[in-house]
Amino acid sequence: MKLLPLTNDFTFKAVFSKDEDVLIDLLNSFPEFQGTNQITYIKILNPEMPRNMKIDKAIVLDIKAIDQSGNKFLIEMQASHQPFFTQRVLYYWSKLYSKSITKGQDYTNLSKVYSFNFVNFEIFPKQQERFYWSFQISDKTQKEILLTDDLSIHIIEIPKFLKDLDSLLNALDFWVYLLKEVT
Repeated sequence: MKLLPLTNDFTFKAVFSKDEDVLIDLLNSFPEFQGTNQITYIKILNPEMPRNMKIDKAIVLDIKAIDQSGNKFLIEMQASHQPFFTQRVLYYWSKLYSKSITKGQDYTNLSKVYSFNFVNFEIFPKQQERFYWSFQISDKTQKEILLTDDLSIHIIEIPKFLKDLDSLLNALDFWVYLLKEVT
């Protein structure tokens, strides 16, 4: 019996949205969640983000979740190339972030939003040595100065992952290997 690849949206959602422990393990494989920053609880939410008006663009995420601290997560698998994927990533992030508070609430109630994007194509073709990217908003000249840490966007370019089973170094390597090789 031939299985659908894990890079297929349906398969990806079926594996990672049905068992919170599997999703936690995937997210904890990222460097940001090592040591004391590990996620211990996550609740998978309805992936639809309702429109406020008829003119708003409808959004249905692959997986949307919230952790024990109120941080929000959007996890996407994109199997086919999309020329404007990075704009879509930022748009999805901004919609989830802006819906964190409502009229009358203080801005301190805004939740940190993590965006994890697994793509089965290259976004940065000139950067062949890297498969994992992590973005935040920082000063152009002093990268260590963050405007805020509320934005955290991660992109995994699956085709650029070239390690074989014997050269996997960590849990993130394992998960990306699994996503790439399970077909």
